Amino acid sequence: MALSITTKMSQDGKVATLDLVGEIDSLTAREFKKELEAAFVESEKLGTLKYLVLNLEGLEFMSSAGLRVFIFANQTKPDLNIHVIKPQEAILDALEKTGLMHSVKIVSENPES
Repeated sequence: MALSITTKMSQDGKVATLDLVGEIDSLTAREFKKELEAAFVESEKLGTLKYLVLNLEGLEFMSSAGLRVFIFANQTKPDLNIHVIKPQEAILDALEKTGLMHSVKIVSENPES
């Protein structure tokens, strides 16, 4: 299955929301990273990005390549608050096993809406 990403930026550039549907593997992780980089650039034009909201409710699979994009976000923007909405059980398990749970906040709905 392919990956579909919809990105929304708040008017003040403080919140970027990415809705991810499908699967993140070694090929689609590149799309995820490019979309994330574009959100970072767009937010710099508008203000300072404070929240990255990743809606993973429709994401069915994420390989280690997707986890590397999470690490990239943490390293690029260390003060960024990353909220993950409704990850599937397998994705939640991967976040826990890799320790990335300590870098994100799991939520049931978009905290910025």
